[in-house]
Amino acid sequence: MSLEKENIDFLIALCKKNNRAAQEELYNRFYKAMYHTAYHFVKDPMRAEDIMQEGFITAFEKLEQYQGGGTFPGWLKTIVVRKSLHELQQHKLRSLDAEEQHILLADTADEVPQEAPLAAEKKLQLALAQLPTKYQTLLKLYYLEGFDYEEIGELLDMSYANCRTSLSRAREQLKAKFQAVENFK
Repeated sequence: MSLEKENIDFLIALCKKNNRAAQEELYNRFYKAMYHTAYHFVKDPMRAEDIMQEGFITAFEKLEQYQGGGTFPGWLKTIVVRKSLHELQQHKLRSLDAEEQHILLADTADEVPQEAPLAAEKKLQLALAQLPTKYQTLLKLYYLEGFDYEEIGELLDMSYANCRTSLSRAREQLKAKFQAVENFK
């Protein structure tokens, strides 16, 4: 029985009955988006794939908890984001500090032709890497994943006001770091 044209609510009902074909169809519909969500945080293809798969396993195990109030992709994305954040905490990933970034830029400055400056995206990545992990996480959740202040606060166990303030500070630091990378010659 092909489930490709079935709506999500029907597939979820089948998944709650442990229908493997329905689980596979949900996986096929959302695995790419969930992989990209995990990858935004861990920046490692293998770990992102593991997180994405663990997210689906958790979702299928806890599908009875899904009430249908929000969208299923949003519920699934929240699971994947939480798993990504947990992975970051477990491995205590650290970003390059500003001094290391300047050393990296200085080492590569002679190799990069002067007429081909770093692309804006690369500059943004370098600036983002200089921020504390907390600020990187806030910016990624807000801008890349589309979570609002309340959702981020719930995910990170922060108050709404603290989330807004921290995100504002993260933006200001990112602007300053980006400007420093931009001005670096």
